[in-house]
Amino acid sequence: MALIRSDGRCDNWPVARLLYSQRQGLRPNQITLLQLKRVVEGLYGDWERAGLFQEWFGYDCVDAGQVPGKAGEHPSAYVFRQTLSDRIWPIPRHLADWSESELFDAVEFMWQYASAGTDDYYHPWNNCGFHFKQFDQHAGRERLRTELNPLLALYDTGYELTADGEVSQILKLHIAELIEAPLPIETPDEVARAIRRAVKLYRQRGSSADEWREAARELAGAFEFLRPQVQAVLSTKDDDLIFDLANRFHIRHSRSGQISRYDARWLRWVVEIYLSTLFLCFDLFGWTTPEPPILFEPDIPEAEPKVLPGMFDPDEIPF
Repeated sequence: MALIRSDGRCDNWPVARLLYSQRQGLRPNQITLLQLKRVVEGLYGDWERAGLFQEWFGYDCVDAGQVPGKAGEHPSAYVFRQTLSDRIWPIPRHLADWSESELFDAVEFMWQYASAGTDDYYHPWNNCGFHFKQFDQHAGRERLRTELNPLLALYDTGYELTADGEVSQILKLHIAELIEAPLPIETPDEVARAIRRAVKLYRQRGSSADEWREAARELAGAFEFLRPQVQAVLSTKDDDLIFDLANRFHIRHSRSGQISRYDARWLRWVVEIYLSTLFLCFDLFGWTTPEPPILFEPDIPEAEPKVLPGMFDPDEIPF
């Protein structure tokens, strides 16, 4: 689990345990943007001393001077070319002034360029530090996720750094299991592409009603492609309801008489209903599932099975 539970335990990451006063509700269990930036500042110092960015950005040596990495002798210029931002590198100079989006951009940037040194050469002269020539990218990236995710989970509605290096909102348990599930080998390419696009839109950082509506539209299109098979396994009433959601409300088309004034979070519920119904249909079709999973990352942390701030509660359907 990426979220820290009420009992103070945080599965997978043995850090950020809730203290007595937090468990008793005497002080907040969430952290502010300023607090999150302080955490990242401290972690970055640890990562820098451990050499996680030496492969790309080099290091200072009391004997050899500035030793460049793969980014070359002008890392700030390299970072600007890659990001078109001059507010990321060097990180200690800019961190205090970052907005939320800039902080998340920097976290994704650090994940992309992190790699753990593996040859353990320590230069003792004047406590110069570790210098590496061999690196393990996977280990470096996993260290960032391991140390960041318990704190990202406590910020705002809860975030995580995913296995593919994107900062996304933490998913509730039932939708996390759907996104983790592999597609059956019989899934048509058109349907698989629609599901991938919908999941990306649903999860992306800063997504809003427009992205959620587009995700619902993609999944409605997947149902349209599969409609003959769906009609064979579902009742007419169930089949009608699937398309009534898309056509009666402002999702697929813009027509007079459509319902368009509803809480935007309702669209998240539509995406979840569509996705779960698609997997139900796959099962009813008798389609088989490949091993190992090939569509989505296999290690999306589970979220608490409760409604978080900003998430949709089915009991609040606005009609």
